[in-house]
Amino acid sequence: MMQNTTTLLCFFFWSLTTLLLLNAQERSNQTTAPVQTIRGQVIDATTKRSIEGVIILIEGNGYRRNGRTSREGTYKLEKIPIGRYTIQARMIGYQPYYFSVVLTSGKEYVLTIELQESYITTKQVEVTSTNNPYAPLNENTVVSTHQFSMNDVERFAGTRGDPSRMAQNFAGVVGQNNLRNDIIIRGGSPTELLWRLDGLDIPNPNHFGTQGSTGGPVGAINTNVLANSDFLTGGFPAEYSDKMSGVFDLRTRNGNNERYEFLGQLSYNGAEAGAEGPLGFAKGSFIANYRYSFLDVLTNLGMDLGIVGVPRYQDGFAKVHLIPDGNNTIDITSMFGANTIFMDRSSREDVLTGDWNLKSSNNFSSVGVRWQHLISDNAVGVLLLGHVRSAYTTAIDSITCSPQSIHTIVDIDRWFDQQSFEGYTNAKYTLTVIPYQNHILRFGVEGRYRFYELLEKRYTDGWGIYTTWDINATGNTVQYLGYADWNWKISPLLTTNIGIHSQYLTLSNRATIEPRIGIKYEIASGQFISAAYSVHRQSLPLLLYYSSPRSSTLDFMESRHTIVGYSTEVAKDILLKVESYYKDITRVPVSGDIQDSWSFLNSGTNFGSVGGKVNIASTGTGRCYGAELTVLRHFNDG
Repeated sequence: MMQNTTTLLCFFFWSLTTLLLLNAQERSNQTTAPVQTIRGQVIDATTKRSIEGVIILIEGNGYRRNGRTSREGTYKLEKIPIGRYTIQARMIGYQPYYFSVVLTSGKEYVLTIELQESYITTKQVEVTSTNNPYAPLNENTVVSTHQFSMNDVERFAGTRGDPSRMAQNFAGVVGQNNLRNDIIIRGGSPTELLWRLDGLDIPNPNHFGTQGSTGGPVGAINTNVLANSDFLTGGFPAEYSDKMSGVFDLRTRNGNNERYEFLGQLSYNGAEAGAEGPLGFAKGSFIANYRYSFLDVLTNLGMDLGIVGVPRYQDGFAKVHLIPDGNNTIDITSMFGANTIFMDRSSREDVLTGDWNLKSSNNFSSVGVRWQHLISDNAVGVLLLGHVRSAYTTAIDSITCSPQSIHTIVDIDRWFDQQSFEGYTNAKYTLTVIPYQNHILRFGVEGRYRFYELLEKRYTDGWGIYTTWDINATGNTVQYLGYADWNWKISPLLTTNIGIHSQYLTLSNRATIEPRIGIKYEIASGQFISAAYSVHRQSLPLLLYYSSPRSSTLDFMESRHTIVGYSTEVAKDILLKVESYYKDITRVPVSGDIQDSWSFLNSGTNFGSVGGKVNIASTGTGRCYGAELTVLRHFNDG
């Protein structure tokens, strides 16, 4: 049956592709080459104020075109032949911007460009800027940062449209296996990865993830809504909190504010539909996407896929962007995911004692309201209100077969139950001030009201051994976070970033102080050396705090990063980067039993719970060190 299904699918896709190609050929014979529009806005990366007079240059495939931004900072280049191009944005006093785009006939390309200000000396009017298309979006990061685009997520090898799998192409990042997208960053546990979406720290955005993990088999982040984003692998500045190894600082694009556009596609990740367009008020726009499991679609059509359990999942994303006036913008960003799977091994003819049935589901959601207010030409404030939630349900039954007939089931016993949820509601305010042209000060405070209900129970395993382990906790706790960050361009060649972060968790009654410093120096044109030292502290999954009565006093884990790097542009669009790092890890939860080698540093790479230990102490240590070589080239000149 599986072979027949595969043949049917191959025939279906071959027929669909043939029809599309014939239709495209017929249209090309009747019309001229398709064209499209590139447009958007250019803003200051720090103050978010629009910039007038920026030169926008697009070139590629022998085609070259340029324009300038208007008083509102907008630009529009029409009737451009479809294809791959490089966009450049240039303005005196700002660092140049480079970006590769793929222009298609079915959709306008709307791009918001954020320019970072260059250093200007006062003794003589000398503007210096770095001609670097690989610079991170967050100008406070000086080491271990990769800027990536939606095109990178689609084109990197083995990504399946998933940012986590794309990140496995970067130096120092590896995956556990092909079944999941958990990533190990410079030897750290996958539980040490922070997911951030438009400024809001979100729960694990992957389908079939387990409580306390950051990965899963199928990603729920839709690349069609992503804008350029940053991926950090160490030494990150003070604004990133409560994680120790890496950060996905994801940013989403705004919807088309001039015309309505619609999307429909089939891919590995599912059947997808989307829409975007203008709103009739506040110069607003919206974008919305919905995706449904492709394998579930085939199952509903009556196809037998020949697998034990069919993964059923769906996810959605929506964003509203409003501009009430020239000094204020409001973004409402939301996403959700839901999934379930039933692995019914008792229905198989080759069932044996020790096999199990599994019913598992989880769902997650987040919504963030972000108000950005330009206080003055040198100050901007951002208020973020958010709500996130994750829920997990798992039931595992142990199967026992007859000794006389090994494939005959005589008993099915419940072995494990889980019905848990957790989340938080937060308020966060960030103030950015530029007292002088070469100083940027940023301050942030946040309060999180965390709520949870944790229910787990292990029963007898069918072999007569009683191994019950219970977690039954309902309540709430409050987490306070704050930071201060100072970016100082000491000279046209030397930049420093100094910050400090602090947090306090009422559940464990523990507090942290985390200093961070980074330095970047241009030793020659296009050649940089950089160094960073930073302390990162991380609270634990709630399951660990309730593993035993005394676990609530477990400390924050701590990781101290020391990083030294060198980078150079060996050609117009080729970057060579070398970094070495050392991570000293302390206060790790480990088993208090001397005969048990369990350590939390090894958790988070499978479908099992990150908890499960009764006797835990924050006495473990670890270290990771290594050197990385990266040679990176963006698409350019065909």
